[in-house]
Amino acid sequence: MTGTKPAQARPPRLPPPSGPFAARSDTARAVGVVMSLVPCGTETARHVLARTARATEGDAHRAAEAVLALIRGRDPHDPVQQALRTAIVAARTMPGPGPGPGAQRIRPGLDVLRAHLARFRELRRLALTTPSDPAVQARLDDAAYTLCVLVGNRTPHAALRTARLLLAEQPKGAAVADR
Repeated sequence: MTGTKPAQARPPRLPPPSGPFAARSDTARAVGVVMSLVPCGTETARHVLARTARATEGDAHRAAEAVLALIRGRDPHDPVQQALRTAIVAARTMPGPGPGPGAQRIRPGLDVLRAHLARFRELRRLALTTPSDPAVQARLDDAAYTLCVLVGNRTPHAALRTARLLLAEQPKGAAVADR
């Protein structure tokens, strides 16, 4: 043989799961997608799916299918997808306890905030490409929690808005003054 390498065998492609395994797989993917879309943690994503299922008198698998259809751009007038959109808006606008009147907050360093926001955005993109990966979901959960703590908000959606506002207030590289 002359310097040619033998062809490497590709692993066989498995057929997509069917039956109860498909339901779990779709639900896991839907949780990851909802975490990225809202943004939110795993627990809230599951509540969004449950709320969608209750609103349409369906099951969690049907709600998961609606999430996956939503990102593929299919039939936005479907009642399940409308219920899903309502549940997403509700998750984004959840009331949470905030600081009392006149409360002082410690503001995060802008460099730390920028770095964490970049990490959070990267994980959101990753969650959309590999939504059923539990490791990605866990990392996105951790990043969402950390962002909430950094900016003092209860929900990741509100924390993301606050982080954007804080970064927009200051020019790049400027120090944050205590207020």
